[in-house]
Amino acid sequence: MDQRLPRKPTISDVARWAGISTATVSRALATPEKVTACTRAIVLEAVRKIGYVPNLAARNLRTNKTRTILAVLPDFSNVFFSRILRGISDTLVARGYSLIIADTRNDPAREAQYAEFILAGRVDGILLLNGRSILTRRQGRAAVPTVSLCERIPNARFPHIETENRESARMMTAYLVSLGHKNIGYVRGPITNVLEHERFAGYKDALLHSRLQYNPALITSGDFTLESGEAAAEAYLSKPKLPDAIFACNDEMAMGLIRGLSAAGVTVPCDVSIAGFDDIEFAEAYNPPITTVRQARRQIGERAAELLLQLIDGDLPAEREIKLAAELVIRKSTVSARTS
Repeated sequence: MDQRLPRKPTISDVARWAGISTATVSRALATPEKVTACTRAIVLEAVRKIGYVPNLAARNLRTNKTRTILAVLPDFSNVFFSRILRGISDTLVARGYSLIIADTRNDPAREAQYAEFILAGRVDGILLLNGRSILTRRQGRAAVPTVSLCERIPNARFPHIETENRESARMMTAYLVSLGHKNIGYVRGPITNVLEHERFAGYKDALLHSRLQYNPALITSGDFTLESGEAAAEAYLSKPKLPDAIFACNDEMAMGLIRGLSAAGVTVPCDVSIAGFDDIEFAEAYNPPITTVRQARRQIGERAAELLLQLIDGDLPAEREIKLAAELVIRKSTVSARTS
């Protein structure tokens, strides 16, 4: 029997179809965490069957909420953020929230525009993926529920979620040492970047633990871009001898490094092993496929969205700082050191 109704379905129709009260339907749609998974499934099936569309505008007026979240990115074109945004979006949609993405490009003028958007009451909360707040304390920064993720904001009191960057970089460097490499280069990210500092510290931790001497001559600078990886390749090629292996602070620089070395006739990994960090979508498809650190990017997005929704609901998260473990992904850009 076709359960669709000739008129616009109401919440009462959903309740009748599901065999439960309208109050329970309302809770299942507005605050799903307050009903059982079974009840939520029944309500969603009823909504789907009869084609009910919640009146979000009316609900927002009653609750004084926009049901909208702003995610602030430094560069929307950076493929690194794709899985994080998917985790954020899926979590928010399941709770009836919409997501707006602010591509600030770290431009103060753009940040000021989005700050006005926030201050106008257009969003219920903010997710900061750019490493800094776009609201000043004078603008009431603490009044808007906020969570930072990926890049820590110095001296900020927001709940924060990130990867165990230092430990992950230590593991990757230790892996290169386990292959028999002794002269291990490192391509740094932007010198002011918090992630870079953590990963560089992990690199040095592994050298110290392995009793390998830290050599500043093996370090080159970059800015997380493919082009800076190519520039790093030129810097290494200008030295009397290439390192045994090079650990780039992110995958894009590792790709640029491989491209620059290959153009000069250096074979990766036979002549030098290359490792990256992040496991972005292109890392496995690159030639050669890149050994890297896989961040739990989708999970970072999910956990950040969950933390923010807790704040919006007036609950203080049990954990205000979460660090997720990463894993090493071994591919063909690294091999054991030659014994000859």
